[in-house]
Amino acid sequence: MDVLGLKYRQHREEVTHALAVSTELLTLLTREGLLDIADCVKYQGITNSKRRTAALMKTLTERRTDRAYPVLLQCLRETGQHRAVDLLTDVGEEAHAIQELQIKLDEQVTAIDEFLEVEERRAGLAQDKLDCGHEDKRTRPSPPATSDRQVWTDAQDSMRRAVDALSRCQAVIAKLHQDCLQVAHTNAELTAETRSCYLQVRHTFFRRDTLPSVETSYLHMRHVTSRRGRLPPGEAGYLQLRQVTFI
Repeated sequence: MDVLGLKYRQHREEVTHALAVSTELLTLLTREGLLDIADCVKYQGITNSKRRTAALMKTLTERRTDRAYPVLLQCLRETGQHRAVDLLTDVGEEAHAIQELQIKLDEQVTAIDEFLEVEERRAGLAQDKLDCGHEDKRTRPSPPATSDRQVWTDAQDSMRRAVDALSRCQAVIAKLHQDCLQVAHTNAELTAETRSCYLQVRHTFFRRDTLPSVETSYLHMRHVTSRRGRLPPGEAGYLQLRQVTFI
């Protein structure tokens, strides 16, 4: 059903006065794929605001796309044109839109649940699930479109589960942040201990008055002694030359 065309024909004059085809609105509609650059140039070339609005609505209604109604209303809300939104809103279509949104939200919440089950087990967090009347969310039946009240109830149910999933996301993020801080603290301690050990070893074994620098050679004179004491000068064995090389 052409809901947008029907509502526009019902309130043509009021919509023409209330809806402003601004640059912001054209940008949003182009981003959503309802318009292209050529359309924007055409509308911006129309100086009369009423004719510009009529040209835009004619384009959107003639193309008869299912996305025209929900996307236009969303863009009008984002630009603050609430009067135009009220004129173009269809209660029955809004209930259908809420139902479709709720189905998409259910799919997203299910995907988040599957992701969080893995992350919570990895992070070691207790998993507290919000009971919304169904024991197994993965086998949850599709909400029956019996009435507007039922659609709204199902939407609230999905909203509650979405809030619960976001709370679990926050808990996982907080735990991962805490783990990262702990790892950083441990690394800092290990770095400090390693540096301390290095300085101690360097001070003990590489003092200039005891050993030479690395990659240097020198002649070390060692007195050779006997049981009776130091050998007399001039005899073999008094001085022994030894070359020491450090690698």
